[in-house]
Amino acid sequence: MDAIKMFGDAIALDVEEEPFDTTSEMGRACIDIIKKGLKERNLTFTGKRLLEQHGMSVARFIELYGKV
Repeated sequence: MDAIKMFGDAIALDVEEEPFDTTSEMGRACIDIIKKGLKERNLTFTGKRLLEQHGMSVARFIELYGKV
């Protein structure tokens, strides 16, 4: 819940949602980067950008990829 409160409106959702590819090493690495940022309560530019590129809010990310 803290992550949603902290970063809920920080992500621009200008593109259609595209889930991360969990079958590729790169997709899993992207998920790990975002989870680490949310867990440390310090979502970096890279993490925000990854979410924006995939059209995904923090709440949706947590819904799809589990608790942080």
